[in-house]
Amino acid sequence: MTEADPSQTVTEVKRHLDGREERFETELVYRARGALVVLYRMPDSPWGPVDSYGCYWADRTYVCYHMVRPDTALDVGREIVTRFDVARDIEITDGEVRFRDLLLDLVVEGGVPRWEDEDEVTEAVESGLLTSADAAYVVRSRRTLEQGHGRIVRDIRWLLTRLGRLPA
Repeated sequence: MTEADPSQTVTEVKRHLDGREERFETELVYRARGALVVLYRMPDSPWGPVDSYGCYWADRTYVCYHMVRPDTALDVGREIVTRFDVARDIEITDGEVRFRDLLLDLVVEGGVPRWEDEDEVTEAVESGLLTSADAAYVVRSRRTLEQGHGRIVRDIRWLLTRLGRLPA
């Protein structure tokens, strides 16, 4: 397992249901077949300076942002919050990661999970913005995350520790 060249950038392209796209320039941390980890530094987050590790898998129903204290903090590597976004059509290429956001997010803070944007999912289904297939996909992803979010976070932290990004 080797760490990626930190000078290499990857653009995250988040596609919204209304057709908007958001683009974020990130630093490549790790790449494997069908998987990608990038770093997005957030100096002014609501929690203060944060390193957000974006984790993407081409074969999963979500993307994950694992936010920790940066290497300039006394408590380097301490988990601040982890957010899972239900997503589909996740595409990983050399210079980009693209996905379609399906609104529902699971936020885990202090070990306590909570769902966000459930009302937006309901409204999108009622308005037809989310298809019945998308709604079923959201339900499956929710079940997956409810059962496995803790294991997923442990796996991410294990990888980041092996890569020297988090203290052992």
